[in-house]
Amino acid sequence: MNIEKREAIILTSTRGMAHALGRRFGVRSASVSEIVTRKGTRILWTGGPLLRHCTPGEYRPRWKDYRLSDLPILPDFRLKPIATARDRIKAIQDALSACDQVIHAGSPDAGGQFGIDILLDHLDWKGSVQRMPLPSLHPEDISEARPESNTPYRAWTESEKCRMHADWLIGINLSRMLTLTANQSTPIPAGRVMTPLLALIRDRASPQNLKPESVITPFDTAHLQAACLRSAGTPPEKTLMAAQNLYEAGLISYPFTNHRKLNPALWSAHHAFPVDLHQVEPAVTAHAGGLQILAMPKRPLKPDEQIVFEAILARESQLRQECSRQGCTRQTAHHPQSTHALAELYEDMADLRRWVASPELRARADDSIQLGMPRSRHTMLAKVFKDGFVNPSTLRITHKGESALAHVPPSMLDLGAIILWESAISAVAQGSLDADAFMRRIQSYVGSLLQETQRRKAC
Repeated sequence: MNIEKREAIILTSTRGMAHALGRRFGVRSASVSEIVTRKGTRILWTGGPLLRHCTPGEYRPRWKDYRLSDLPILPDFRLKPIATARDRIKAIQDALSACDQVIHAGSPDAGGQFGIDILLDHLDWKGSVQRMPLPSLHPEDISEARPESNTPYRAWTESEKCRMHADWLIGINLSRMLTLTANQSTPIPAGRVMTPLLALIRDRASPQNLKPESVITPFDTAHLQAACLRSAGTPPEKTLMAAQNLYEAGLISYPFTNHRKLNPALWSAHHAFPVDLHQVEPAVTAHAGGLQILAMPKRPLKPDEQIVFEAILARESQLRQECSRQGCTRQTAHHPQSTHALAELYEDMADLRRWVASPELRARADDSIQLGMPRSRHTMLAKVFKDGFVNPSTLRITHKGESALAHVPPSMLDLGAIILWESAISAVAQGSLDADAFMRRIQSYVGSLLQETQRRKAC
């Protein structure tokens, strides 16, 4: 990594990522808030979200209360500091005041890009920003990382803004409309992701909706969670934590995105089984988007880490065997070895092509279009369990869950709409769709949802 001789700081997402960078470039000193390398470069980390979306009442005091006359509520995107994050924000602000260049080394996905970009915007940073993506924290890959312009990556931030604000606008407006038209004192929850999730869980249990054949998918985080549920009953949230730890240790590729650029030689060099490099390169191509082992551990792994590591290793062994038999001519599907209801739900959420009726929409989808985000999917499921919409033992929708869907416009229940949503958000991330144009579509969609809800109530 070549950093110009100007005063610079490195901003990354987690303490573990900061320590991985520090180990590679030599630690001169470390504290609870930063690491200083031997060359004097300071490495700081956000440690998670530092800003949150404003509440309706923070936008406008009258919006604290539910009023039909206020709908639709369509404010511009606005964030404010999380109360518990003020000290962290101040530490980063102080570090920025002493430098004129930032190396953005956040997680290599839209969420990681957004977290640091939006903080720099909030702090009104005017200095230089360069981006250093880190799809792997293996020492060799860190050494080869080169800071580049952050400008092209800003499209990822715009896409995450669009996702966050669109979800907020739809949830706030539709929930209030449903609650007011039903004359209920308890809010009726609704959302761009939660409502289709309830519809999926309902439809999966219907004998008229037989599950389609499995389609080819990479071994992503959702399939890792399913594998760990089947093999050891590891809760999905623990699988995520263990995968993050293994990534920060430089042992596996980044677990939470399909945007991966991997090193085939590095992939082959650290496996427990012999690998022919000529076989590995097409295997990596065939396995693009899937989790991969980058190094064998040099320390004993914690139990959850061991389970996650072995699950990825087993999948790679299976891939290698299939590639050897078939000459790596195609990517292979993941076939579960045992039945596990929650594991199957995670797999269904990770590949909507199994559940979309429209052939045209199925053809538009790829394995990156999923229901919910990898880091928050288990939180969303925990909420529908806790709120009584789904029975956690049977994974069947409850009467309360059915009631929550009863008056929702049909367009909100169609999983094909998720494909359209995610395709548009992806277009923003790629820079082919303007974020303002996307948000104008959202505002129009919110208006149509409210009108349809009122018409259904009148009928």
